[in-house]
Amino acid sequence: MSRPARNPVKDKLVSARLLSFTYGQLGIIEFAGGLFVYCVILAYNGFMFWDLLWLQSKWEDSAINDLEDSFGQEWVILHK
Repeated sequence: MSRPARNPVKDKLVSARLLSFTYGQLGIIEFAGGLFVYCVILAYNGFMFWDLLWLQSKWEDSAINDLEDSFGQEWVILHK
């Protein structure tokens, strides 16, 4: 209670330093953590990250009915 109230003209609630910290540093850390967990879950289910890069064209091809993952397991794709 001994501290004086803030000056609304001079002391802003959100500063450039706060924005750069939250979006610059913490955002990149959260993005890296989310991407890591995404890759771990897909690898656990048979799709390694390096195999996912060009998999969409095979997955959407109606001529391919059984797609093989990184472990050699076949996935049956039902096209509409």
